[in-house]
Amino acid sequence: MDAPGCHAGRSCRSRVRVTGRHGRLVCIPSRLGGRIWGRPWCKGAQLLGRTLVAQSRAPVRGVRHCRSQPSGMGICRVQRGHPPASHGDVERAGMRTRGSERVGRVRAGSTGHQAAVQKGAAMNWDVLLHWMTHLREGSWGSFRGAVAKLADADADIDDLCRRLRIALSDLGHAGFFVDDSQRWRVLPPVLAGLPPPSEAAVLAGGRTPKLSAALADAAATRGCRVVAEGVEDRPACVRLEGPPNALGSAAADAGLQYIENFAVHLCASIRPIPPQLETARVEEAPGNWSVHSFDIESLKWVEGLRSRSACEFRPRYGRSRFYVHTRRGRLLRLDRREGGKREAVYAAAMIREVPLADYDTSTAMLSVPASAPFPESFARAACLCTGVPAAFNQGRLVYRNVPRDIAAVLLIAAGQPYPEAHQPASTAVGDAGQPHGQPV
Repeated sequence: MDAPGCHAGRSCRSRVRVTGRHGRLVCIPSRLGGRIWGRPWCKGAQLLGRTLVAQSRAPVRGVRHCRSQPSGMGICRVQRGHPPASHGDVERAGMRTRGSERVGRVRAGSTGHQAAVQKGAAMNWDVLLHWMTHLREGSWGSFRGAVAKLADADADIDDLCRRLRIALSDLGHAGFFVDDSQRWRVLPPVLAGLPPPSEAAVLAGGRTPKLSAALADAAATRGCRVVAEGVEDRPACVRLEGPPNALGSAAADAGLQYIENFAVHLCASIRPIPPQLETARVEEAPGNWSVHSFDIESLKWVEGLRSRSACEFRPRYGRSRFYVHTRRGRLLRLDRREGGKREAVYAAAMIREVPLADYDTSTAMLSVPASAPFPESFARAACLCTGVPAAFNQGRLVYRNVPRDIAAVLLIAAGQPYPEAHQPASTAVGDAGQPHGQPV
């Protein structure tokens, strides 16, 4: 039988009830995400599953969890006098709490197995990768919140998130802004073989402490050497060294897929820029949006709309749109799943026949301007030729030890000139340089 004062009457199947104004009972649907019929009078209250949890900075008196009644109902009485919490406050409090709890749980459980494969590396960003693997996907806001929780108090969170996003994407751990959205998604774990003559492989995709420990045990059994290279601004690179058959056996023992010469595998899935430009849609310029264009000569983004260039239309709120401006004044928008900022820049460079990328056959170094980095899928294939990100040197991003056949595929797919047999590098590249100089 329904409790007196219930708004829903006999149709109410809620298991949680809260005392509202004047002693009336207001019902909260037990379904997660259901519409809240009444507002609980406890600041910070949130709906998690079938239980109303009261959370605030200080303990709130007068709150007790509901007990199941023979009729299947539950009643929770909350002391009056607290300001009401809106539905938005309830959702935001729940997101912060769940994200913090998950990061804390993953951090607490990361110390047991990680020592088996990692020594002397910064642990924070390994914990971040473990947390992302646990969730599999999430929003950019959740990623930024996790980085802020793990970072130092004086860290620049925006710059740190940008560098971590580039590192996680280039090394094949996760994809960001999936399908033109504000979401990230962890890639499947794989033991990525490096191009010959290197007899080594790196662990790409998602990662957990249990998986790392299992791979270390399997590698020791198969006679492979495990090296974990820790760096301050990205998760540790887990590298296995040994013959291809031993690497494949170790991956199978750990429940992983081993793909020999993984960079070639990635090149086969790249969608070239020329077909994207051929199938691009013609759209009208968005109204009342500010516009910036990429100056192909200075390699900088400038205000205003320039002919035959990549352009970005920025709204006051929301995400920008990227187009390619043609000679006839048309705006071409590439495929939303592929055509972002970087693709538009290389499409405009192809139209104007301006070389951006450069390959030195004598040193096997592939370089691009830091202000015009390769698209994500291209950069990932170049990075996984060595398992390390690009180095920043003299305004360019340098990918080392890239085989000529892989470099040729990347250059042609990006609309750039084919590498000649004795083509000198247009920009000198030395040994010095800092990883991750990409500004976008």
